[in-house]
Amino acid sequence: MADGDLKPSDADPDIEGEDDLPALPDLKLLENDYVRVFACVTTFERALVFEDTLEMFARTADEIGAPGVAKKLRAGFKALQKDGLSDKQQREILNPLRTMVLNKAKRFGKARFAQIAVRHVDQAETIPKYLWDSAKWLMES
Repeated sequence: MADGDLKPSDADPDIEGEDDLPALPDLKLLENDYVRVFACVTTFERALVFEDTLEMFARTADEIGAPGVAKKLRAGFKALQKDGLSDKQQREILNPLRTMVLNKAKRFGKARFAQIAVRHVDQAETIPKYLWDSAKWLMES
């Protein structure tokens, strides 16, 4: 499984050599009877933010001491409950929330943020398709 980061999202451009990363391999070339590649097009944190994961992230924000972020995530969830929202309107609500979750994770520490979020995973009601597809492939193999 891989996310779509072109370079680490927490890379520091002021560190010498930080932008001199090797070219990304074409992971699809690794596929065979025993290896499949499942990837998304964006960074992992953004890929996880859906209507049905907002409460998980709101509780995470509460726990790390970011009540303002938690409040905005819950307001976003409430806004998404309106009937008849177009896909564009849903994206307009979710995209800033995705950025907010990513930024909070980067400031707090992505690994530590994930460790807190997993405590609240019971609040998530969906996962990104590429994660589901990878789990399904493993179970069928």
